[in-house]
Amino acid sequence: GVNWADPGIGINWPVEGPILSDRDSNLPFLKDIAQENLPRFEEI
Repeated sequence: GVNWADPGIGINWPVEGPILSDRDSNLPFLKDIAQENLPRFEEI
């Protein structure tokens, strides 16, 4: 998973003070995930 508030993704969520699980609040930013751990998509 990716941190919901990752500024690199650029989604301006319309919430203040969200209630998150420890797991969700500790997810990494996309830039911090090793490329080999990201999903790959290929054209069919």
